[in-house]
Amino acid sequence: MEFIRLSQLVLRAFYNSYCCIGMLISNINASVLTQYTVFYDNR
Repeated sequence: MEFIRLSQLVLRAFYNSYCCIGMLISNINASVLTQYTVFYDNR
């Protein structure tokens, strides 16, 4: 029973960190995309 509870906690923590990393990656991609399009338009 303790193992199940522990695994659920680990899964939840991993899921939260994965969501945070995904948000960071999407933000970085969006900023890079906007900079690239601005650079491309100014060319």
